[in-house]
Amino acid sequence: MMGYTPSQGGMGFRSIANTGEAGVQEVPHLHTHILGGRVLGRMVSRQSE
Repeated sequence: MMGYTPSQGGMGFRSIANTGEAGVQEVPHLHTHILGGRVLGRMVSRQSE
């Protein structure tokens, strides 16, 4: 992705995709984020049900 691979000395990256109502979108489409540049920790915290 964008010419970067973890083997080049980086820590890697996280990709997140949102889509539809549950993805908090008014107009349905596939939307992605590529996150990196620092340690992001574990996945998003679970919410109490």
